[in-house]
Amino acid sequence: MLWKGGKDWVLEFPDRSQWMLFKEMHEECYNRNVRAASVKNIPIPGVRLIEESDDYGTEVPFLRNSTKYFRQVQTDVEMAMDPSHTLYDMDTDDEQWLMAYRTGTDENICEEISEELLEKTMDMFEKLSYAQHRDNFTDAEIQELCNGMGSAEAAKVIFEHWQEKRARKGMPLVRHLQPPLWERYQQQLKEWEHSVARGNSGISVRTQEKAATPEKPPMFAFCLKPRGLDIPNKGSKQRSHRNFLFLDIMLHLGRS
Repeated sequence: MLWKGGKDWVLEFPDRSQWMLFKEMHEECYNRNVRAASVKNIPIPGVRLIEESDDYGTEVPFLRNSTKYFRQVQTDVEMAMDPSHTLYDMDTDDEQWLMAYRTGTDENICEEISEELLEKTMDMFEKLSYAQHRDNFTDAEIQELCNGMGSAEAAKVIFEHWQEKRARKGMPLVRHLQPPLWERYQQQLKEWEHSVARGNSGISVRTQEKAATPEKPPMFAFCLKPRGLDIPNKGSKQRSHRNFLFLDIMLHLGRS
């Protein structure tokens, strides 16, 4: 194998293995040189010394405003229940519902239901439902709650949308009022176990057939209960204390 490196010189490889080794080395060196040439020099900013002068006035010493850290006094639920804060934010479902409602109902009511009114009304229903532990309100209660916010017809329409969406989600619509993920997963497991037990108890005696077993709820992120929430009982503490005491006695006997 012959390889011409320039005008006046040529490399000859009598063995093919040597030619393959040279070819790999040449390719690696070529790639390194190409990468090194493509890297640009990092610009270094210049430094200019400024002489001291009195043009800037007198120096003011730094004073810390407060020695205390900023702390969150209220919990997430207390902050969410504050009537002066509207935490509900419209999502895609609300936008699609509002668009479909505006195209198929009375124009007077449609113009009255704005995005701001929808968010405030939904937020009010969420707070009231969390405080009273119910999601069903009468027309008189809805009219009294939404007094000054809009017409009674608009409030009833928003209430029906809120009730349907909340039933579909199966939990509060405001994140601060929702239970932890691990509690929701435990509730899903309980419902699944109940449905499985109910299906097994309903086996037909004649056909000896039973209904299809429902699938177990799939696991998701943060679906398990965090460690450290359960307080260990006294028995485990006493057993661990006895174990350490036994180890101390054995070490003392071994030294003696």
